[in-house]
Amino acid sequence: MTKKTSTSETPFLLTYTTEAIVPAEIECPSHRVVYYTSEGNEQGLMINLDFLEESHLIVVVRNEACRLKATQYHNVKVKNRRFKFGDLVLRKLEATGKRESRGKLALK
Repeated sequence: MTKKTSTSETPFLLTYTTEAIVPAEIECPSHRVVYYTSEGNEQGLMINLDFLEESHLIVVVRNEACRLKATQYHNVKVKNRRFKFGDLVLRKLEATGKRESRGKLALK
């Protein structure tokens, strides 16, 4: 499975807390397949459970960093404006809720 850019982890790992091994019959089995034992697999799963919380914390930190980076990117074009009490401001129609009653097709 391919890794997600924001978390650097596969969706399978985040869901099931372990990596997936695709069973395939091939001429030259890998080292992992040759030396596979169910006891070792159970022990490895328990070790993965020990590091589960740490993995989730790392993903949360990466997501927050990605969110902050996107926020900074989009806030570059925002200009700060200071308004005083009594200043006239132009509001969008969506904010006033009068959008339905305006326009050339509106009922008069």
